[in-house]
Amino acid sequence: MKLLNPKTIIFLDFDGPLSSFRNTIASDNFLSFDPIAIRFLNTVCNLTGAKIVCTSTRSALHSQELHDEAKQLFHDAGLNLDHLHHEWSVNVTGCHNRKQNILDFLEKYPEIERYVIIDDEHVDLPHLVHVCENEGILSDHMYQICETVGITVRDIRQFNHDKRKSLTP
Repeated sequence: MKLLNPKTIIFLDFDGPLSSFRNTIASDNFLSFDPIAIRFLNTVCNLTGAKIVCTSTRSALHSQELHDEAKQLFHDAGLNLDHLHHEWSVNVTGCHNRKQNILDFLEKYPEIERYVIIDDEHVDLPHLVHVCENEGILSDHMYQICETVGITVRDIRQFNHDKRKSLTP
């Protein structure tokens, strides 16, 4: 059961939403990502065909080395790298530019029909799911994200059920 729409983008700030204070104090790595949030994003992308674009100021990656390091962080956390948009990092040089960077990206790709912004900073655009930097992505945020990209939590449960069923001999 796939509701694929490859014209969906998840604009993701990873400092806060994925690497929250809650998550970093529970791990030995400052930039460790919340495994539940990663699994959730993988499932949303699997269901919708959405692609992820990083909008973190840390993703203002000006060198190939930093690009590779960020991709490795995602890979190590369990994110399917196929879910990253081919232009997966917008050049954000500060929170005040985030809105304009997102607008520029949407203008560059007019075929995008849906998007959601997941951020711990206030971005004055529609479809923002504002998370707390201390807590990261919580279940209430997951409901908002699902609604914004056109799926329900029931769709996710069914997808996960079908996936488990297909893995059983």
